[in-house]
Amino acid sequence: MIKTLIRPLVHEDIELVFEWENLEEFWRVSDENGPFDREQIASFMQRCLIEEGGEIKRWIIETDTHLPIGIIDLFNIDWLLKSADVGIMIASEEFRVKGHAGRALNLLIQRLLKEKWTLLRALIHADNEASLKLFESLQFSAGARKLHRSKAAIQYVCFLSYHEK
Repeated sequence: MIKTLIRPLVHEDIELVFEWENLEEFWRVSDENGPFDREQIASFMQRCLIEEGGEIKRWIIETDTHLPIGIIDLFNIDWLLKSADVGIMIASEEFRVKGHAGRALNLLIQRLLKEKWTLLRALIHADNEASLKLFESLQFSAGARKLHRSKAAIQYVCFLSYHEK
């Protein structure tokens, strides 16, 4: 089995992020509606690289051979309560539905537990079956149903203390 790793975003990831953020197939399940130019991506990455207090944190998902295959990020961060929304994307199609997203999310949860984070949220479109299964498998609880970009969506929440071992 190919191992999954996460690493912090670095400036050298700009071309990779530019390519992935401009994949139209992901716009329908996110808050983005691109296309993005390099200046927008550079500005976005600068915001991601701010340590504590920043509005967004992003990690690159890699295989054990350091092949980048996706991204995972925290946004709508409340630094006081240590809570945030989480988003995940496996950009490389050949690595989807192979457990990488779940392993990456688990790695992030373990990291956040060490930092005493309390809550993660994910807003998933009701027709995004792969993401619904992913978050349910990691003990996120389905909560409020709402409209997001004119589509039915479900708010999932995870109290991180449930993941402590």
